[in-house]
Amino acid sequence: MTLLGGKDHKKTAFSCDFEEAKGRTLCKAWKNKLTSTPEWFGPVGLGHALDDRERRQVSDTNRTAGIDALLQQALPRFAENIAFRCGAVEITYAELDRQARSLASTLVELGVSSGDRVAIAMTKGVEMPVAIHGIWMAGAAFVPLDPQAPPSRLAGVIEDCGIKFVIGAQRSAVLLAQIADLSDVEILGATVPGAICHDVAKGAAAGFEPRTNSPDDIAYVMFTSGSTGVPKGMVHTHGSGRAFALMWADLYELR
Repeated sequence: MTLLGGKDHKKTAFSCDFEEAKGRTLCKAWKNKLTSTPEWFGPVGLGHALDDRERRQVSDTNRTAGIDALLQQALPRFAENIAFRCGAVEITYAELDRQARSLASTLVELGVSSGDRVAIAMTKGVEMPVAIHGIWMAGAAFVPLDPQAPPSRLAGVIEDCGIKFVIGAQRSAVLLAQIADLSDVEILGATVPGAICHDVAKGAAAGFEPRTNSPDDIAYVMFTSGSTGVPKGMVHTHGSGRAFALMWADLYELR
């Protein structure tokens, strides 16, 4: 296991062979906390996209496809179904795919390439899964920035990962301004005075082809709180993320 999430670290914290028994134990330990926020549900493409037969097939394909492929599996059958809801705001699978492609197209145009880290800095909302899938479609990995963490700590995470772009939402403009003051980054998804901000392309997704990620490619980097020292990043692959997400969906009997 590696605990370093910086740009130069290629090893991953969890392999595609993550043991199911250990994963189930971890899921059960967090079950009560996860169910305390019923207004926020997902993950994308898990419960709706797969029946029992497909779940068995998926267990044999984790080595050839990652967590990002689950959205595309859901689209043909459930395009107009609700993928996420946060409060009164909903987003369908089709709209999630459209918005994610627009974001990915913008990121690629700005120079984001495979393996890059892109930060997400926002409070909960349907923009979050759009940001996650948009980053994956651009071939990059996402790094969530804790809105409750001190800005100086977030600046350290940004430096460690070599992050150039931060995706946010207008409701998190204060947080984004604090980040921009301390780090040399550019903002997408919000307007922040004094910072370089980019609009997400509208309608540019029609001809955009998402980049293909392998199960061994990095999907996201989760940092510790740093309460006992310097925050450390745990690197997760698309394969390990898929295995964990499918197990999570099975545990909660999502259909």
